[in-house]
Amino acid sequence: LELAHLMLARATQVEESEVEGNGYSVLIAEDNATNQMIARIALERAGYACTIVDDGEKALDELSTHKYDVALIDMHMPLMDGLEVARLYNFASFDEPARTPIIMVTADNRPDVVADADFAGISRFVVKPIKPSMLLRVVHDLLQNTGSTPAIESKSSDAAQSGLNEPFDDAEPVLDLAILGELLSYMDAAEAKQFFDEFREDALAYIDTLRLIGARDAVFSKVRDDMHALCGAARTIGAVRLAAIARRIEYSKEDEVRSSPGALVAELGDALAAVLDLIGQRVDAAA
Repeated sequence: LELAHLMLARATQVEESEVEGNGYSVLIAEDNATNQMIARIALERAGYACTIVDDGEKALDELSTHKYDVALIDMHMPLMDGLEVARLYNFASFDEPARTPIIMVTADNRPDVVADADFAGISRFVVKPIKPSMLLRVVHDLLQNTGSTPAIESKSSDAAQSGLNEPFDDAEPVLDLAILGELLSYMDAAEAKQFFDEFREDALAYIDTLRLIGARDAVFSKVRDDMHALCGAARTIGAVRLAAIARRIEYSKEDEVRSSPGALVAELGDALAAVLDLIGQRVDAAA
């Protein structure tokens, strides 16, 4: 029954895509491969034409040299963050009547960040994790000028932890099946396999950065950046426990992390293995 529901939902999305996207062009500026693929699959399935870049300088160059109907820009990117991209682009194109509207995507919805985004001239402020259906609704409403989605905020319980000694709930679910179910409804079997293979490779690379910190071969800011990226990618696929562990490490003190990297690597590895096992079962069942 669940498989039939997923297939019906996917068929309905394909039918609707012929009308919704109508060839509108979307710039996706995102350095995380997991988030790139989810945005691309959802938007292309809905009939949008997507271009992907993986850092802020490329995003600004694309906005300055090509015409896009909408830009989806991550707040935290290499070389130049999303806010700076928005500021520079909107300042340079202030007199242009048809500037590309920007949707800012971030996991940080503090009031000062939202205010900065508004000052930078963004059109929508969207908080991660984003479901494909939510993303499509925001893009559609923006292009249709309905004004019905000025900001979309995902329910979240990611208050910053003060350190590794903060209590961690071992009962935290491994996987949010509702989030995974929606993702699978936008993918065929081949896409799902490729997507989760790439997620696995990215996650292992982020965990390797933490492994290196024990030998002091990694700058701690890199560890924090990679834990932030791992948390974001994990949330996007519904890997609740993995995201919580990565978030806790991200907000820990450097000496706490350097004193026990092996235990942290093992904790992340166990959570990753558990969620991939459950996802594999679901993907196989939907194939």
